[in-house]
Amino acid sequence: MNVLILQCCVFFLFYLFFFFFVSVYTRTCRFNASNFGGGFR
Repeated sequence: MNVLILQCCVFFLFYLFFFFFVSVYTRTCRFNASNFGGGFR
């Protein structure tokens, strides 16, 4: 029982970390793209 709970907890934390990384990565890409376009235009 404890092993099952541990696996679920690890999977949940990994999913949250992945979601957080993707959100930050997309924000960084949009921020750089806006600065890049604004700098050259």
